[in-house]
Amino acid sequence: MLILLLFSGIFNHFALLIPTIHICKHYYYVSFTNGGTAMLKIKNLGYNSTHTHGINMERPNGMGHYLMLLVKSAAYFEFSENAICCSCCRHEAGTIADELLNGNLPYDRNARHPGLIRQYVNTPAFIIYTKDAPIYYYNDNEYVNDWINFDDISDDSSNADTDNPSSNNTDTDGNADNYIDNSISDFMRSLNVPFNRLTLLSDHTELSQLIRDLRQEFHQTGSHHEEILDAKLRTILYKYSDAYHLETQLSDKLKVHRPLFHEIRNGIYSQHSPKKTVSELAEDASLSVSYFQHIYKELFGVSVIQDIIRSRIERACYLLTVTPDSVAHIAEVCGYENVEHFNRQFKEITGFSPNQYRKKK
Repeated sequence: MLILLLFSGIFNHFALLIPTIHICKHYYYVSFTNGGTAMLKIKNLGYNSTHTHGINMERPNGMGHYLMLLVKSAAYFEFSENAICCSCCRHEAGTIADELLNGNLPYDRNARHPGLIRQYVNTPAFIIYTKDAPIYYYNDNEYVNDWINFDDISDDSSNADTDNPSSNNTDTDGNADNYIDNSISDFMRSLNVPFNRLTLLSDHTELSQLIRDLRQEFHQTGSHHEEILDAKLRTILYKYSDAYHLETQLSDKLKVHRPLFHEIRNGIYSQHSPKKTVSELAEDASLSVSYFQHIYKELFGVSVIQDIIRSRIERACYLLTVTPDSVAHIAEVCGYENVEHFNRQFKEITGFSPNQYRKKK
C-alpha cells in the first residue's frame, strides 16, 4: 500500500509537467510546464543606440512583432486619439488623453500626421508597441534609446521551412500556432501594463543594464542560448511591470527622491563603495536623518539600517568563503568595531556563527 501511494504521488507530480513541443526550423523545443508555454524570440536589439542626426520612425501598420523602447533622450511620439489598447491590454477603451500617465506627459495637436496627437518626452520613458500598432516617433537632434524587437519563437517567418510540413507548428488539434500566440498574449497580459503608450520612469538604470546584458548574450552561442535569451527578456518585462506599478503608487514627493535613493542603495550593497553610517548617507542626500530614514523605508519597504546590516553580512559571507582572514579582521573590514556584535548579527541572519559558516562552505 505504501509503495502504491508513493508511486501515485510521483505520478501526480510529473503529470503536472505537461510536455509541449514547439517545432521550429531544424529543432524542437520541449518545455515541461503547467500546460506549456512558448519561448520569446528576440529578432534584434540595441543598447544605447545613438542617432546623431535625429530619427524619424514611421510604421503606420506596426512592425509585425513587439517593439520595446527605453527612450533616453528627448523625442516626439504620435498616437491616435482613439483607444490605443490592443488585445493584450486589460485597459478599457478610451481616449489617449485619459491614459496620459496621470497627466505627467503633456500632449498637443501639432502632430505631423493628420488625426494624431503628439506627446513630447524629455525624461527616461518606456513603451511596448504591440504587433500591429502604428508607430510614429521622431527627433531632429541626437536621439538615444535601448530597443528590442521580439515575438514568440514560432513566428520567425524568415526561418520557416516551407518545404517541410513538420515546420508548421501544430498541436494535436492542428492549432499550435494559435496556442503559441495565445500563450504569448497571455504572458503579456499577465504583466498588467499599458501598451502603445509612454510610461515615465524615475529610474531606468536597472532596466538599461539588463538590456545591455541581454545584448551581450544575444551574440553568444550555446545549447541553451535560446532559453537564456527567453529568461533574460522575461526578466526585463517583469522588471518593467514592477517599475510601472511602483511608479503609479508613488507620490510625487517620493518620485523626486527615488533616483538619488536608488544610487544610495546601490552604494550600500556595492563591494567597492566605502561603508557609511546612516548619518553620512543622510548628509549625502542633504536630508535630516529622520526624514532620510522615512523616505528610504517608503521607497524600499525596509529600513536603511536593515539594508546596511544585510549588506555587511553578505560581504562577510563572501570573505569567509574566499579568504583565510580571521573573523576579527573580516568584522572590521565589514564596518564592525566589536567582533561580538558582528558574531551576534551574523548568526541572527545566517543561522550560523562565522566559524560554522566557513566550515560549512
